[in-house]
Amino acid sequence: MTLHFTFYSKARHIAFFVDFWARRSNLRYALRQNDDSCELFIGGSESELTKFSDELAKMSTSVFLKDTSVQLCDEVPDIPAFSTDFKSANITPYALETGKNECGFESDEDFIKAASQALKASQSVSYKGLIISKLENFDCDYIMPTRLNLLPKIFICDEKNMIALSSFEKPVIRLRTSALFRQNHKDAPLFFGVRAPFDINLFKLAQSLEGINFLAIKDSNRPFCANLLERQLCVIKGGEFSPVINSQNKLAALFALVLAEYKINPQNCGLIYFSKENADFIKVFKGDSQYEMLKINIPSSYEEIYEIISSRSALIENFKAKFPLKTGKIDRPANFYSLFCIIAEILGFKDEPLDLGADFSGARGVRIDYKMQSKDEFDTISLIASAMSFRLAGADERNISFGLIESLVSFIDSYTDLLKNELDCEDFVLLGSLFGSKPLGELALKHTNAKLSEIYPLELP
Repeated sequence: MTLHFTFYSKARHIAFFVDFWARRSNLRYALRQNDDSCELFIGGSESELTKFSDELAKMSTSVFLKDTSVQLCDEVPDIPAFSTDFKSANITPYALETGKNECGFESDEDFIKAASQALKASQSVSYKGLIISKLENFDCDYIMPTRLNLLPKIFICDEKNMIALSSFEKPVIRLRTSALFRQNHKDAPLFFGVRAPFDINLFKLAQSLEGINFLAIKDSNRPFCANLLERQLCVIKGGEFSPVINSQNKLAALFALVLAEYKINPQNCGLIYFSKENADFIKVFKGDSQYEMLKINIPSSYEEIYEIISSRSALIENFKAKFPLKTGKIDRPANFYSLFCIIAEILGFKDEPLDLGADFSGARGVRIDYKMQSKDEFDTISLIASAMSFRLAGADERNISFGLIESLVSFIDSYTDLLKNELDCEDFVLLGSLFGSKPLGELALKHTNAKLSEIYPLELP
């Protein structure tokens, strides 16, 4: 009797775990790694295969795993032996059962005991690039609950996110803080990063901290961060699951990987790169030529913004009659995120605009003006003026913030349609940390034909 399992995932470390459990069964098997799946063929008696299936259920879940299937087949095919150099210290169900994970990493009881004593005495602990302390405020990179069932004390977490937090990869996921918690903690943000204890030492340490519900983590390692979108996973930061790229131009190398992931022709495609840290651009590649199609100019001061708007309309006079005018110099990267932050400053938003947009509960936001000033230059001032007009008309900060996101997606859709018609460009890829905004990533996938990688991060350090 032969069973044929298929694990639908583009992430190749899934095959490591499948191979581990198949090898442990001592049954005859073969493993095939495809571009978007891993196939296991394993033969034995009915009782042996039933036992193996029960054991396989102990394999870690993965945020990269879309689905699995199993069916009968004729025989185990002759496939070259599987090999991988994958190593990770992350905790797995097997580690809880045996004391070490499938890669051979085990717990350090001396560290666990000393760290537990230090944290109970309100001291911080250093561990593998982390500074761990009892949670007192949000001055940290993310929060680690000592037990996942404690999350509702601070956060709203649905089943999908809970499963992801419990997965092998243990991503940092930004969760919404509850209204009740924010009511009692005025400085609490709308959203904040959460990560479950991700290796056996941290897990055992957390279990030992009776009476301590949450830990504050400062992490110098650039950990794995992800969003669970409706249609797919979005990797914000790859952490240990990032590709190793030695090229000086990491963005070009990352772009090439995503093109290969979707089998896109590199000589007839486009790249939409929107970042929080770097200048935004849209490039179209045709044969050996490339065309940069988007230029964003950031005003040097708030006064410059008001002067230009005043030359066009009476908006500034009307606005300052109701709201104070933000003044001073502006020194920000040439990107849409900078424009969002400038608008938030002018309109007096209390929270980060992307978080406000994610917290919006309406069906549609206000329609904010996104348009080009020339063939390749974006009209920065019209965008700012449009947001100010909606604020003056009574739109609240969440409505405007979501409108900024939703209208940007409409701009991407219409502008890429124009580029497809003018330059006969077939496919577009989305990269850059701005797409780490969950509503932006979600809407971009839903309303444009652009691709977002399922396995590679939006940006590399």
